[in-house]
Amino acid sequence: MTEFTTHSLESAPAASRPFLNDIQKKMGFIPNLASALAESPATLQAYLSLSEIFDTSRFTETEKQLILLTISRIETVAIVWLLMEKQRN
Repeated sequence: MTEFTTHSLESAPAASRPFLNDIQKKMGFIPNLASALAESPATLQAYLSLSEIFDTSRFTETEKQLILLTISRIETVAIVWLLMEKQRN
């Protein structure tokens, strides 16, 4: 399984630092996903752009949270499945 580097403001590529700085100001911390995506500034920017678009959707706040929790759950199941497959091989 591929290991991803999780970056801090200091270790991130220069082009990712403004994005991470904005995230830290907004949330008070840098989530692991953002710190891993920081390896590729374009990927981090794309993720943040999609997040902004999602935030402007007509879903209620409750619906948005339900969607995000569902995605998180699906990702967790996929990771567990991949780990199990890796152990089989």
